[in-house]
Amino acid sequence: MPIHITEFTPHSSGKSITGGWRSGVWTEEVQAEYAGQFLRLSFGYPSIVSFNFWAFTDKNSWLEGAGLFDEEMHPKPIYDILKILITEEWTTKNLISTTNKKGNTQLRGFFGNYKIKVTVGEEHFIHNKTIEKSSNNQWIIQLN
Repeated sequence: MPIHITEFTPHSSGKSITGGWRSGVWTEEVQAEYAGQFLRLSFGYPSIVSFNFWAFTDKNSWLEGAGLFDEEMHPKPIYDILKILITEEWTTKNLISTTNKKGNTQLRGFFGNYKIKVTVGEEHFIHNKTIEKSSNNQWIIQLN
């Protein structure tokens, strides 16, 4: 069954941390650390299909300090963690691979759409492919 994480609301309110995750108080840095750990765990679980933060800014949040941005709309450390995860850790970028003698190569990537550029000598061939869940994702590209 698909799992949707909704109303995820770590905060930086300065209140005491309870529940045994760690000791101390909820600061912006602790908010970011907790969110990063939870997001990485969630991303690694195949049944999780969506993730929803409940507070965008601290200004109108129902829970003090729960936003990705502070009351003046400055990014908080939790925003920085989220940006790193999405744009660096969870993004497949510019993979370069050379085929073996049989013309085969392999790559690993996240689900999504890819533009594959095959270069033979001075010629370039573009192929659009998609890595899909529940598919063998094996492609044969023939050049004429």
